[in-house]
This record gives sequence, structure tokens and C-alpha cells, in this order.
Amino acid sequence: MMRVCLSLIFSAYAHATHPRWVSIAPGVEMPVVSQGYIAGGPQQRGPGTASYNQTVDALLTWFRVGGRGLDTAWKYRNQEAYGEAIRRSGLKRSDIFVTTKIPCVGSSEKALELVRQDVARLGTYADAVIIHGTGFIPPYVSGNPVHCWDDGSPSGFFTPCCQNTTDIQATYHGLELALQENLTRVIGVSSYQINHLQAVLATAKVAPAINQCEEFVGRHINSSDATIDFCKKRGITYMAFSPLGNMQTGKTVLKNPVVLEIAKARNVSAAQIGMAWIQQKGMTMVTASNNAKHLTEDLAIEAIDLSSDEMSVLDNAPTDPASLVV
Repeated sequence: MMRVCLSLIFSAYAHATHPRWVSIAPGVEMPVVSQGYIAGGPQQRGPGTASYNQTVDALLTWFRVGGRGLDTAWKYRNQEAYGEAIRRSGLKRSDIFVTTKIPCVGSSEKALELVRQDVARLGTYADAVIIHGTGFIPPYVSGNPVHCWDDGSPSGFFTPCCQNTTDIQATYHGLELALQENLTRVIGVSSYQINHLQAVLATAKVAPAINQCEEFVGRHINSSDATIDFCKKRGITYMAFSPLGNMQTGKTVLKNPVVLEIAKARNVSAAQIGMAWIQQKGMTMVTASNNAKHLTEDLAIEAIDLSSDEMSVLDNAPTDPASLVV
């Protein structure tokens, strides 16, 4: 039945072109697609290592095919490679958009210091700095804080995660201080649901520009559409990470039968359909690859205009890994 219905959907396409950059704050535009390439383990990403060189090469390939958005994080320890790729690109810094993330540490002073460290490693300002998750990891409920963020010190000290909304508010205030120091152009959060966003907005002087969350075809049904709507109504850009699925859970866009059906009819890749769906949801996204063909295809989604019927079919795509093509 699905195949018959889709054959009718494919009979006419709108052929509209979507913008490659979108506005996320007054005077600030962000690429729809960013590259978040990571190679090697955290201890293997320093200058001179194979992982470092591999990352630089991947980012330079991204720049060569037309990509301009980059996504990294304080805990990834690959900012130096990102900075080198920016310097070697030959592009104006203003033509590149860099998003980075710091952990939720429960202190405005510590958060500001982490932003300073991050920017120093990059060797340039950040365009967006966001809090890397809420930090709410069990067993906080039992009063036993978890140390979950390696601060990179020789002693291997791990910074305690945020334990409550007050900690989130303090960390976010640190981002506001970073904004005042011109270390970044906008600030935001990651993996925040409505209650977390409400806590931030209750004390924030500057509203988040971004909420970066896992989102892909087949997952959204089990996620909070209410959070997406909450962000949209408040001008907070919803940025999808893992737009092609979560390989650890087995939920992958690349094996989703609905995605495959539409991709075949349009003669494009399954990845492009999955990313086009996110694009037409009004979201930005971060993906990762060092394959020039795949990176070129990522940017080519701007020419894909899914019909309302196709969007509806994708909205209701299966989520159970057992139903996916093996």
C-alpha cells in the first residue's frame, strides 16, 4: 500500500531551492549543514598525530566542496586541528561558522574559563558556544555526584556535572559572560527539554539561539515534538545531531524502508532524503564524514524540495529497528 501511495506522491515535485544559510539571531546566520568530524580517541588528537592530520584533511575537503559550518566541543580535544584547517582554508574567517560546546559545570566562572580554553585551542573566536547537555546523569537522585567531564589536566581530574537547574543557570550565565567578552557571537544549549529551557529562560539576559538535539527520521516520534514547537515559538533554532540515525541502537536512516523508497524514486541517496527532511522541518544539522562524495551530497540537499505528502510519510516512518532493512 505504501508503494502505491508513494508512486502518486512522486508524480510532481516542487523543485524549490532551500537556503544554505539561515538566520539564528539578529545579524547572525548559520549554515544549514555543519561538519563535526572526529578521528581517534581523546588522547590521540594532538598536533602531529595521525588523527590530527586526518581531521585537518577532512575539514579541508569539506571546505573544498563548499561546506562552511564546523562543529566541535571542549571535550573532543580536536580544536587545534579545526583551527589549523580554518587557517589553511584560504577562506575569510567571516565565511566560516564554528560551533563549540562546553560541559555543564554549575559555575559561571568555570564555564567562562572553559570557553576561554576552547577559543584559545581554536586560535579564533567561536560563532556559537553551547552547553554540552544538562549534565543530569544518575545517580544524582541518591546524592552521589558523577564526575563526567575530563578537564584535560595532567591529573585527569573530572569536573562534576550539573546536578540541578540552578547549576544549569549558573553555567549558562558563564556563556553570557563569554558573549560579553566577544569570545562568541551567539550562545545556546544541547539536548534540553522544555523544563531545562524554561529554567534557562527564567534567569537569562540573552536567550539561547540554538538547542542541539538528536533528531532523525524515525526517532522524532519518540522524542518531544513539544520541545521543537517550544523552540520554534521562541526563535530558538533546533539543530539536529546524528541526522542519519543512532548506530548504537540500530536505528539508522540509511536502512529505513520509507526513506529508501523516496530516495530511489528521486534518484538520490537515503542520507540526502533524511537530511532534506530535517532541512524542511526548519532545523539545521551537524553530520560527519571525510568522504568528498558524501560531503558534496550533504550540501546538495538544498536542491531537494520534499512535497507535503512526502514529509508526512517521513514523519510517520517506522522506528523499530526490527522493521528496518538489514
